[in-house]
Amino acid sequence: MAFTALLPLAGPGRAAQSIDVTRKAIFLFVFAGVVFRSEIALLLATQLFVLLAQSKISVRTIISAGIISAIVALTISVPIDSYFWQKPLWPELWGFYYNAVQGKSADWGTSPWNAYATSMLPKLLLNPLILLLIPLASVIPSIKQPSLNLSLPSFLFVAIYSLQPHKEARFIIYAVPPLTAAASLSASYIWTRRSKNLLYAIGSLLLLASIAFSFLASTSMLLISSLNYPGGEALTSLHSILRRTPNQPTNITIHMDVLSCMTGVTRFLQLPSPTTINGRPTLINYDKTEDSETLLEPAFWSSIDYALMEEPSKAIGKWDVVDTIYAYSGIEFLRPGDGSSFEEKMERVYAAHNITSPESSKVKDVEVGAKQKVEDLKARLLLDEMGRFGTFNLLRDGVRTVTGGWWVGPRMEPRIRVLRRVVNDNVS
Repeated sequence: MAFTALLPLAGPGRAAQSIDVTRKAIFLFVFAGVVFRSEIALLLATQLFVLLAQSKISVRTIISAGIISAIVALTISVPIDSYFWQKPLWPELWGFYYNAVQGKSADWGTSPWNAYATSMLPKLLLNPLILLLIPLASVIPSIKQPSLNLSLPSFLFVAIYSLQPHKEARFIIYAVPPLTAAASLSASYIWTRRSKNLLYAIGSLLLLASIAFSFLASTSMLLISSLNYPGGEALTSLHSILRRTPNQPTNITIHMDVLSCMTGVTRFLQLPSPTTINGRPTLINYDKTEDSETLLEPAFWSSIDYALMEEPSKAIGKWDVVDTIYAYSGIEFLRPGDGSSFEEKMERVYAAHNITSPESSKVKDVEVGAKQKVEDLKARLLLDEMGRFGTFNLLRDGVRTVTGGWWVGPRMEPRIRVLRRVVNDNVS
């Protein structure tokens, strides 16, 4: 809404109206920065810098609109957030101090200074022609000024934010709408002249092709992104296991490790406590302990009934793996004659369940009855994995049939195990 208020206006009285809508934009930018995201203050600063340089706004207007907005926003944010945090707090000021002033954001990883410009921003804009259309708009006289008004503040914002060592695409996502709008100016210029000569006609075809490419690329990225939340899938799977397992205790504690909490576990997925499981009221406690010393205490693990673990070996005691959750781990390239990556997945599933492979000499040495039990368990696991990856496997195998065995697609690796504590040797 703030960006919309900064778009150029047409018609009589636009100068006076421009001051009003600019004041509205400042109010909205300040409100969003105070309540939601502190980095929006930097975005506002670059917008105001360009407006001041063009003498389109006065310092007095900036101060008056900013103060009024800040008072309104603080009146809303501080009491509500202080209530939920149970202490006097302005969260965005504290977040800015912690991340920017103290530099603690670097603890979450750092990126090269040019990562936004060379990697993250092109991925956000996605359409391969946008980075050509923006400079083109800046040299076409009829659209030069509105294009610069849209793109220059955003590029300044990204450039200044690049000084921050810790970088994430979500920090600069605000630059996408104005940059896309700037590119659309030159795209419209080309499209409306497509019938004038061959050059405009070719340019228009390229625009259509880039839109189709962007749609396919964004759809593929959406699919891959959906494979990056094994924690949420693991918790959902565990809830399903609880409902179909009889004789559950009426007080259950579930431990979720760091990776699980970082990849999809949220309070929205947690069941209310108490909740009804198999017709009985059940208390469910969700544990997110991270303290390394506590996690080394056997007494802690003896109080846990189920656990979502990236590394099952860190769970002290005897545990059963009741489910294995896979997640995206890059792109795999298969050539004609390459084995199915699904077979490799199954070997890892067997290993997670302490099952030897069919070719293992250990299997050949066991008794026939025991061997049959192992094979039955493998068959059950195979059906479970086929149910989870059946559609993906059919798609991959279908493509490989058409391409003569070639395949490029997501590689899935086991990421989180759902563990159930074994109470005694007779219960599994």
